Amino acid sequence: MTWRLSAPLWRAVLVAAMGVQVVALAAQSTPREQARLDITGYWVSIVTEDWHERMMTPRHGDYASLPLNDTGKRAADAWDPAKATPAEACKPFGVAAIMRVPGRVHLTWESPSILKVETDAGLQTRRLVFDGSAPGRWRTNARGELAWEEGRPAVRTSARPRDWQGQSVARWDIAPDPAAVRTSLFFPGGVGTGPDGAGLVTPGRFGSLHVETVGFRAGYLRRNGVPYSDQARVTEDYDFRTEDDGTRWFTVTTVVDDPVYLAAPFVTSTDFRKENDGSKWRPLSCAEY
Repeated sequence: MTWRLSAPLWRAVLVAAMGVQVVALAAQSTPREQARLDITGYWVSIVTEDWHERMMTPRHGDYASLPLNDTGKRAADAWDPAKATPAEACKPFGVAAIMRVPGRVHLTWESPSILKVETDAGLQTRRLVFDGSAPGRWRTNARGELAWEEGRPAVRTSARPRDWQGQSVARWDIAPDPAAVRTSLFFPGGVGTGPDGAGLVTPGRFGSLHVETVGFRAGYLRRNGVPYSDQARVTEDYDFRTEDDGTRWFTVTTVVDDPVYLAAPFVTSTDFRKENDGSKWRPLSCAEY
């Protein structure tokens, strides 16, 4: 007797196998070992957009392109740099804005499950803690097609005092690899189709870092006093890549959700290029920057 799986059932079997491999891989290795790329080293931000907002302090009351609600606009309009105290110097360098500040970041593994992100702008240190949260996964949709479903870590805050960078939970997302759409890790011989000719999709590779952060102090989205509150949530996705000329980059997409000052999520995308070494590292405190 010959068994023949229908396309929906074939995809369901493949999805289940993908899930088993993902779980096995996560159980057998640490987050540092799961990184398929060496992301450590020095990276410099490349400012190609929003130049006047990032390279200088915008004028008072300039909050164009920011989805502020009325409370946020009133707070931004009330900003007075003459009344700022030394304790407020780091407000523009908090977690919701630090990756937009022009400068360099230094990525290192503090432990097998903690990625440390240091900035020369404002001398900030972030710790991205991989806590074993479930990654995103493949699933079958209502039409029996493979689709990618995002995971979501449960960010938990501890009792420690709030600081500018808050508490971050991270995970590697297993991103689909378009270049390998017609290959599968489950078929070493390179089988590219199922029994009915349906294409197989690779279960992907670890290359996208997902981070969620809460539990931080209130700060500024821009240096001219545009606020975010300590009730906000910051979600980031870091995508690492190597260009054809050999240069290495990552792009971080940041989403700030703030029920106090924002009427809608504030989304930015920021590019960083890998440097050969730390010879251009120029650390400056918040007050010096």
